Amino acid sequence: MLSFPGNIANNLSKNPVENIYMIVREARKILECSYCFYYKIDESNTSLEIITSDMATNDRPITTDVNGQICFNAITGGDKKPLSIIDIEKTKFATTDSIVLKYNLRTYLSVLIQPEGKVIGCLAIADTSLREFSIDDEHTLESLALLIGLQEQYKASLELVKKSDYKYSAIFENANDCIVLLNNQVIVDINDNGCQMFGYDKKEIIGMSPSELSPKVEGELTEVNQNISGYHDAALDGIPQHFEWVHEKKDGTIFYTDISLTRLDNSNSYNSLAIIRDISKQKQYEKELIEASKKATESNRMKSLSLASMSHELRTPLNSIIGFSDLLLDEDTTEEEKEMFSKLIQAAGRSLMQLIGDIVDISKIEAGQVTIQKSMFNVNSFLQEILLTFKQEKEIRAKTNIELRLVLSDKASDLRIETDPHRLQQIFNNLLTNSLKFVDDGYIEFGYLSIAPEYIQFYVKDTGVGIETTKKDKIFEQYGQDKSTYSRNLEGTGLGLAISKSFVELLGGNIWLDSELDEGTTFYFTIPFEAKSGFKDSFLNQSLTMGRYNWSQHTILIADDVKENYAFLRGVLSHTGVNILWAQNGEEAVNLCKNDQKVDIVLMDIRMPIMDGLEASRLIKKENPDIVIIAQTAFASADDRNNCLESGCDQYFKKPINHEKLFSVIADYFK
Repeated sequence: MLSFPGNIANNLSKNPVENIYMIVREARKILECSYCFYYKIDESNTSLEIITSDMATNDRPITTDVNGQICFNAITGGDKKPLSIIDIEKTKFATTDSIVLKYNLRTYLSVLIQPEGKVIGCLAIADTSLREFSIDDEHTLESLALLIGLQEQYKASLELVKKSDYKYSAIFENANDCIVLLNNQVIVDINDNGCQMFGYDKKEIIGMSPSELSPKVEGELTEVNQNISGYHDAALDGIPQHFEWVHEKKDGTIFYTDISLTRLDNSNSYNSLAIIRDISKQKQYEKELIEASKKATESNRMKSLSLASMSHELRTPLNSIIGFSDLLLDEDTTEEEKEMFSKLIQAAGRSLMQLIGDIVDISKIEAGQVTIQKSMFNVNSFLQEILLTFKQEKEIRAKTNIELRLVLSDKASDLRIETDPHRLQQIFNNLLTNSLKFVDDGYIEFGYLSIAPEYIQFYVKDTGVGIETTKKDKIFEQYGQDKSTYSRNLEGTGLGLAISKSFVELLGGNIWLDSELDEGTTFYFTIPFEAKSGFKDSFLNQSLTMGRYNWSQHTILIADDVKENYAFLRGVLSHTGVNILWAQNGEEAVNLCKNDQKVDIVLMDIRMPIMDGLEASRLIKKENPDIVIIAQTAFASADDRNNCLESGCDQYFKKPINHEKLFSVIADYFK
């Protein structure tokens, strides 16, 4: 499991030597190993200083020569990748490495420490028993090595500044860090690296105060930038200050810095010195580690739940198969019972095959071994076969009260497309099976209504439990089941939707959803429109009648928070020449209609964030009654049509929208 060194970052002091000892000690705890070692090699590559995780801060480092040391091979070998040894006893280092002998080490993992690209040593973890290290262990160790490298840089800067005259020595001008001389919070001098850091010429920055280099913003950054005067006053009182601050470059770029502020005596020109380091990359790295840790924790949690579900799923059909097989062999079993037991064994076998298929599919996807084999086939016949299959599946699952609907274009009976029918069938199987799990009453509808110039849009719609808005982005991730519906999915692995997404993308399409909790879910996915030469253009012109329309003098505003819905509508409308605008919520739609007087029609989604489509329609009609508003919603209640019309909408469509009918309605308004 990935661990984030957050306690280390929070407990760094102004003393880099103390920080290095602390990082080494904490590394052992974070990576749950027996020992951690920091090896620093001298300039001549002949001796090593070693800090171990069992040392106190005031302990002197161990000094030894480089002969026979594992770390020396890692430092000087030229290969900058992590060095991992699973069993040291099988190597020559079992008898030559003094640290191995002293601590009875068996396994070893090290990464280089190389501030500014120069290798100065390595950071290693080791165990007294056999252990395999993970990629997460390597990444965590690399982040800790980065922190030590930064402390070594900081230590070098402090030592150089202490040894030399701050203003006139070469150190002032050549230090890697920004060095600033201040007199009562006014900058009186700054080195060249400091000018580059802030993006100012030296003449521009001299005379400014540190607060002028801080961003004038509210919120999080303001909380970080607290009282710089307090730090400066404390430094002038003889108490060196070490803190983080947020600065702003001349071009407006915000960046994070680490500052050491010290009083200077014996000068009439300045009374304090600040050493400033840009730690933006470190902050970003810390942020990424936090996010990675959260994702790893959530993934592990969901994987554990799904593995428990898989275990249950494997045992349930196997128990049924074994149990009913035994009953079939029982001499007292009647013919009627044998027939029933045979059907139950068949159902258990299908369930087991689905589970195994999911596991095999996701393994192939992760290994990049999924192949696509395209062939030409009739779309309507293909979908009718799926309907027959799932009518049987519905009976097997004892959900006879659920209505299965297949919706096809009445103008596409001869439509043949070229794609992989096996993968397309798997996509539909996963989506329809998913709907069957979460629908108790109502209907499941699938098919297609929309054909754009480049894609066919298929869909699967149900009246099931729906998905919370905050969970929509995660629903296609592996093991990404919504916790609120997980208890209902006792038959699933949490892999079906992830598999569907992968197959859709492998076929060159895209998949998304509309959903409301307790109202249902509609999954949409597109597949590239590849048909025989001549048929495609002929069919599209007949189906969408695009050749009849030239709407280049008109403007349509699409108001929909789902980017994929907008993209598909834009594709459908593109061949008409109409000007298209996009609003991602009701408030944006209202503002666009106010600012752009050329809007003729608004295709208004009802369910949107910030401001819904009903309120937006009322405001738009109040401001400009001539704008035509066509409402569209995926989850229509009995009162939705009346609510839409009362809000000022001129027309009302249920999603998925039949675009042939939509074109006809738009054409009537553009006459």
